[in-house]
Amino acid sequence: LLLLVGCSESKVILQETPVQKTYGQVYYHNETGNTVTLPGANQYTNITLNSGSHCVGMECGGYMLNITTSAFYSAEYHLSFSGSANREYHSTIGVNGVEKDECHGARFIGTGGDVGNMGGTCQIYLNSGDVITLMVENEDGGQDLSLQDSNFNLVLI
Repeated sequence: LLLLVGCSESKVILQETPVQKTYGQVYYHNETGNTVTLPGANQYTNITLNSGSHCVGMECGGYMLNITTSAFYSAEYHLSFSGSANREYHSTIGVNGVEKDECHGARFIGTGGDVGNMGGTCQIYLNSGDVITLMVENEDGGQDLSLQDSNFNLVLI
């Protein structure tokens, strides 16, 4: 943040304050695919994002982001995957293992094996200590998916 005061035609800097950003990102990339085993119909499971992470002001771990500051966050994610023919897949963000409807995304696969994308964005209030994950389900149950790549990030707003 930079504060300026105008005095005639010259500008005087009163105070320069660094702004601490708070964000977290976990991602997965593997063009050969990684099988995600889905339980039964309409049962979400966590996606393991283990290719890497970048975190400032929160903790990253394997497939989750651990919140250290209670506040509103902007969340964005995408998944590229293939799955079984004529099946509908859903994704969302999980907070302490509970799916958040406001972050929901969906994709229908017409022909099995087609690689496509599904994603979502939302703004959610998170509490310090919350564990945030990316979750997926198959509406019909039991048909696994092959994850090609994914990115999930949170930014404090």
